[in-house]
Amino acid sequence: MTKKLSLIAFLFISLLSACSDDSGTYQCKDCADAPEANAAYDLTGQGIYKGVLIGSSGTIKFDIANNSTAITAVLEIDGKTVTLTATGSYNVSTGYSGAFTGTMEGGAVSITFTVTNAGVFTMGTVTIPGHPNVIFGIYKEKSNKLVQAFEGTYSGDDAGTFNMVFRRNENGSGAWYVISRRTEDGLDSYFQGEVSVDGAMVGGAQNVVITGTLDGDNVKGTWTNGAVSGTWKGRRTL
Repeated sequence: MTKKLSLIAFLFISLLSACSDDSGTYQCKDCADAPEANAAYDLTGQGIYKGVLIGSSGTIKFDIANNSTAITAVLEIDGKTVTLTATGSYNVSTGYSGAFTGTMEGGAVSITFTVTNAGVFTMGTVTIPGHPNVIFGIYKEKSNKLVQAFEGTYSGDDAGTFNMVFRRNENGSGAWYVISRRTEDGLDSYFQGEVSVDGAMVGGAQNVVITGTLDGDNVKGTWTNGAVSGTWKGRRTL
């Protein structure tokens, strides 16, 4: 009896240890670790376009005939996912122009998205029920440049939310871009910087200096703006 109890206790402790190891670091289970973009379309309008949105918080991904003639988009906003359907088709001479439509909370979603045959894109009219002041930051992914999206918050002498996009080369280095919205007055700000091979981040805009670390699907760091300062952190969601 004693030996059996000891064995059970040993197995139970081992199981707890294994669970603890697995739960320590956040990982985005559905995020791509390599570019989804088709290399054949790196210099055309076809391919994958990814980005973030703020004014609420979320991500969006457009698939413009990346591996077939199908054109779709997936919008994630405040924890809700909406698959959007294209109203047009891609033309190798002129690109794509049309709306992406769907339904959320009983209301109609419509996002106008235009792409030239060279990959230059513009956003048009956006209608999302309950989210009237959405701002997008979208980038074309290439077969050798992975686009990743993160959502997070910043705090300290100022506080708010931010969404961040990375465009990373095959060695992991690259650029990052941020849209932030201050909680106090809804002020939007834009920042950008660089990330090194080892994940070190530096950048900002005007008097704002942002430093941090990219570690897997997690980012964190500090910010300063003259005499005020604070910290920030986020997680990858696309």
